[in-house]
Amino acid sequence: MSTAVIIGAQGALGAVAVRTFRDAGWQVYPGGRRPDVQADFRHVDLDEPATIGSAFVGCDVAISTVPHAARSAERLVLERGGILINPTDMNVATAADLLRVAEPKGTVLVNAGLVPGLTNLVAAELVRLYPEADEIEIAFTTAAAATSGRAGGEFAHRVLTGRGRHVSRVVSFPMPLGNRPAMEFGESDRGYLGPVAGGRAVRTFISFDGQVGGLLRTINRLGLFSILPRVAFTIGRGKAVEQASDEPVGVRVEVSAGGKQLGAGTIFCRGDYRATAATLLTFAETLLFRPEIPRGMFYPEQLLSLRDVLPLLSNRGVHIGMAAAHPDWLHLS
Repeated sequence: MSTAVIIGAQGALGAVAVRTFRDAGWQVYPGGRRPDVQADFRHVDLDEPATIGSAFVGCDVAISTVPHAARSAERLVLERGGILINPTDMNVATAADLLRVAEPKGTVLVNAGLVPGLTNLVAAELVRLYPEADEIEIAFTTAAAATSGRAGGEFAHRVLTGRGRHVSRVVSFPMPLGNRPAMEFGESDRGYLGPVAGGRAVRTFISFDGQVGGLLRTINRLGLFSILPRVAFTIGRGKAVEQASDEPVGVRVEVSAGGKQLGAGTIFCRGDYRATAATLLTFAETLLFRPEIPRGMFYPEQLLSLRDVLPLLSNRGVHIGMAAAHPDWLHLS
């Protein structure tokens, strides 16, 4: 039986990940900094590095759903050994800092969720098919009723309030979602892609549904995003949930050259956090069962490919397709 400690298990995404790994037959140790009565609970406070190492004892893989500023858990694994996977967004500066760890003894996979994460693999496949691409565009949907944690709110506040107004456009998402209005965000974050981005331009768009979507589009038209307080995005978030939401989620990754679309890949699933947890599980299983894993910090596209994960993800309700036919795409099946 494979074993995992999941840091952030007292939050929304962490709680979903605990159930997902247990349902797949893993021995799971939920980790968090507050006292807890969960079975096999382990105390982990990322601000107290001494608690991290003891929490990892006897575990094959560590999953951290916490976007900790100092990245203490990631640094410990690089220095002492092991495998750690984190699905939360990590910017280029933080990643570069981890890359400077001398003679790493462990493996850390960053930006390894649904978006970013699985989108990295779709982008890498598209770039393989269309190496002449000079731009990558990533777009995804989100719902007001979706399960979401405090980290998700913090992320939305950071990427949307960096400027007052964002570029808007209509994106063609996989059915049944179809064409939906979306706005660009995180303009300086380059889609959290690793080496696959290369010298290409990267743009990221998000589409909000319902009344919340309408309100945010109005705020965008008025150029008022930059004055919104953090609490507007984080209030009511962060609690563990009994049952994760199963709203339809659509993702589109598109590559182009000279302004002309070359190809696009799509992802369709139900429930953002459900799909993120399923992706984490798939990445963990794929890495763990390899005879040898390189040591250091990596982006998903550096260690994995769609070919590695497509069958498992499809069985777990995360469906990946090609928006326009390409003969080599068939080799994925």
